[in-house]
Amino acid sequence: MTPALEAAQRPAAAPMQTAAGAVVGVAALSSTKPTLGSHVSSVAASLGSPWTADEHLAFMKGLASLGKGRWKEISRTFVIT
Repeated sequence: MTPALEAAQRPAAAPMQTAAGAVVGVAALSSTKPTLGSHVSSVAASLGSPWTADEHLAFMKGLASLGKGRWKEISRTFVIT
């Protein structure tokens, strides 16, 4: 069994109280995990802008023509932005 799988099967650590009195889980104290705020901002930056109605229609035509899973071909052939 891999260490990651073993860790996932272990029960969660009990919450603890910080010096300021806030109750946090052990994972919240880890400095290796990114904060939620940094993840949200990086995801928002990579999303770009929503498709126009014409782009969505072109995508749907490509999906009907080429089928599910052929995303790169659909983007190169039908949804050229």
